[in-house]
Amino acid sequence: MTLEEAVAAAKGFQQPADFSSPYGGGGDAEAWRLQAIAGVAAAVLLTAFDWAQEHGHLPWCREILLAAAGMPSRENPMSSRPTIFPSERLHCLPYRVSGASTA
Repeated sequence: MTLEEAVAAAKGFQQPADFSSPYGGGGDAEAWRLQAIAGVAAAVLLTAFDWAQEHGHLPWCREILLAAAGMPSRENPMSSRPTIFPSERLHCLPYRVSGASTA
């Protein structure tokens, strides 16, 4: 699947009320759909930022990730909040470290 196909598929999965209903961290089809949409947005930014910028997908990626990050939770706000990305998978995500010296 190409990046363009992945973005088109994710946009096709989108529904108007996405990321506005409380997220309980369940393993149902609705949770998987939302994870797929947010996952494509994150993957595009992490692996193909220049491509996303050239093809006008940055605003969509930003909108999706901000919506997913601000998604309400069914959990008590004082307890640990589940996220759209299961924590056991976060350790494998690549990240960039600033070139700034910490010494």
